[in-house]
Amino acid sequence: MPFAGVRQYEDSFNAGNAVLVRQIGNPHTQFQDRSSCPLQESDSVRSALMMEQAALYLLQIAPPGLRKFAFTMVLAGLKYLNFSQRTLGIRCYMYVLD
Repeated sequence: MPFAGVRQYEDSFNAGNAVLVRQIGNPHTQFQDRSSCPLQESDSVRSALMMEQAALYLLQIAPPGLRKFAFTMVLAGLKYLNFSQRTLGIRCYMYVLD
């Protein structure tokens, strides 16, 4: 099974994504204006998480979209790096190399 490492990663990713979404919630309900919200950069993290999850789903279609997976995962890694999440960005790049 060539994608065993990715499937194991997907299970831990879904659990981590659920925890992050619960923690972030909806910041607009707690703060009147966007400038006072401490989580305004969370949109970048959320978009990187969604890109990462979309890339993993590209492996499950028949036939697997390997090039689209690699491209989307690299874009997610770039978003993480732009948000100063170096370890998450490197993790995305490592999954592309697997």
